[in-house]
Amino acid sequence: MIAINKGAEILTIDWLVESKRAGKLLPIEDYTLKDEEMEKRLNFSVSKILEKVKKETRGVFYGLTFYLSKGVVPTYEEMKAIIETGGGSVIPSPSKIAFNIFNENTERSTITQSKKQGFILCGADQVLDAVISRKFELIN
Repeated sequence: MIAINKGAEILTIDWLVESKRAGKLLPIEDYTLKDEEMEKRLNFSVSKILEKVKKETRGVFYGLTFYLSKGVVPTYEEMKAIIETGGGSVIPSPSKIAFNIFNENTERSTITQSKKQGFILCGADQVLDAVISRKFELIN
């Protein structure tokens, strides 16, 4: 997800192995990651996503602020990197002006109370989906 946000080509391990064997960095064209089965199952194309990213002037999370609860999956560090490479920022405590991402084990009462207090809640899956779709949509 981080590589996608950066618009980086995602290569197979074969590129490293064969570049080492050749004693030089080989051209990447023959080594870009392709997983047609996964792309068909999840209805996306890595190459098309990267084309979109390269045309963007701002990241998918540009101007957005997020709070990540302890125990969020992917890990806090991974989610923070995904959000920040997408142009967003992460704050250290819950806020009514941020998208608050709680982990799946958060007590339902905590989530209900947060909603009543006016907090904007979203799931980690919405962040991950936004990286692939290149648009962040809040679904409650």
